[in-house]
Amino acid sequence: MILEMYEILFPIQGYDCDSIRRQVQSLIPNETRDQARMLYRLEGPVARVRMPRPSNYATSRMIQLSIRKKCRYMFSLRANVIKRVSLGNGRSKRVPDQYWEGWMLRHQYGFEVHDFRSRFSPECYGETSDKFMTYLGVDYSGILECVDELGLANAVLSGIGRAKCYGFGLLLEELI
Repeated sequence: MILEMYEILFPIQGYDCDSIRRQVQSLIPNETRDQARMLYRLEGPVARVRMPRPSNYATSRMIQLSIRKKCRYMFSLRANVIKRVSLGNGRSKRVPDQYWEGWMLRHQYGFEVHDFRSRFSPECYGETSDKFMTYLGVDYSGILECVDELGLANAVLSGIGRAKCYGFGLLLEELI
């Protein structure tokens, strides 16, 4: 299976998570914003943006990824490891998953993780201005093996975990 995607390196101004999200979403026309499956990840002052079709508003390059069962890939993922804990009476609060180092092993999408490292990203912590979103970033990297082509393709195209609109969930991969 060959996946075709488009990638843009997009300069970002400011570090407020809401303004960054709006800047990245400006790459797609308003009428298709909700329909586009777009993922991004901050890499310093630049956002690496991946989308299923080219943008009319920025120069994008096509990338192809060959996905085959039993193939191994080097991967990198920034994930949001906040979970919601019930307080009873219909109330809940958001807290970091105490097992964040193993979060990657519990959330597999068409692949098995053979070797990985995790690093807490203190720069990826905050709340949105409306206080409805809390996030805590952990960077994972290592080696994964494809066990289900469709599952891995979905993880690559749709992302992994929560807070994708705030720069989490983009699975970067490279065939070994």
